[in-house]
Amino acid sequence: MKIGFDLSDHFYDVFNAIPDLVFYKDRSLKIKGCNKSFLKFVGAESQEEIVGKDIPSILNAVDAMILEEGDMQVIGTTETINQSVSIEDKDQKIKWFEVKKSPIMCKVEGCIGLLTIMSDITTLKEFQESQKGLIQELQETNTELQHVKGKLLHAQENQRKKISSELHDDLGQHLTAIKYSLQNNKIDSAVINLVDEGIDKIRALSRNISPVYLDNNSLKNLLAVHIDKMKLAPQIEFTLQYELEEEQIDPSIKLHLFRIIQEVSNNILKHSKGTECIIKLGTDRNQLVLEIFDNGESYNFFEELKKATSFGLLTINERIKTLKGSIIYFAKDDQDPFNILKVVV
Repeated sequence: MKIGFDLSDHFYDVFNAIPDLVFYKDRSLKIKGCNKSFLKFVGAESQEEIVGKDIPSILNAVDAMILEEGDMQVIGTTETINQSVSIEDKDQKIKWFEVKKSPIMCKVEGCIGLLTIMSDITTLKEFQESQKGLIQELQETNTELQHVKGKLLHAQENQRKKISSELHDDLGQHLTAIKYSLQNNKIDSAVINLVDEGIDKIRALSRNISPVYLDNNSLKNLLAVHIDKMKLAPQIEFTLQYELEEEQIDPSIKLHLFRIIQEVSNNILKHSKGTECIIKLGTDRNQLVLEIFDNGESYNFFEELKKATSFGLLTINERIKTLKGSIIYFAKDDQDPFNILKVVV
């Protein structure tokens, strides 16, 4: 016996083969029929048990209210609506559904009811929840990794400090003693000059690698000294465009910025085969912006990062991550003769 609307046997065969939960109501929102999947979900044996009833009589009040939300909207506007809901099945297990509610239209009477199709997405929801946990674990792992990398950079700077101290206090003093000994013994002045040059180089190296030296000088002065040193190489003209006030620079990022500029400019000097390099430091929309222009050979910064031998670039990348900044590389083209490495912090 067919219950509800006058539907063909063929329709009922298809209707009951659908794995989705399907039921339909009349305009008074009483159930007029359903498929076997819906019967199974509510724990009914036959349609006779639910036809003519409303949802609260077969589900708990909360789930019934959730499932009936929007029914009057469909009847009143004759527009289809889609929802995502979670309700309990007959075994009190939470199930998630994508619900589609559509008006049932008659040419003569207009909207005579609504059809509801419920697609079970519980497995998808459970998978998404498991992924949230995995993503959280990955984020925590990444945070810990960044913390470790920060410690490594700190250890690197401490090692630089130790080496600087050894050069200045031990080897530097040793060479100075040799110099005075040579002077007292009236050794050729050319030999003394060589020792003087060695002392100057050790002092310069000590200043260059020492965090203490960096801490006690402004970034502007540090860069000016660095650029003067780079200018000693005649093949490339280095220019510094410094547009910052010292109070704009957080002391915690000064060292990283200097090391980045130091590494990039040295790479340009050694490998670019260019003739000009411009280092520009300023701000844009409350962010610190470093731009390094050079007219040498182009390269793919991010491809070079993948190479195990690119230790300098890897260090630059880690320093930028420590600063929570971003890096962009633009290779030169017909419109722009400069490669541009841009760091935003």
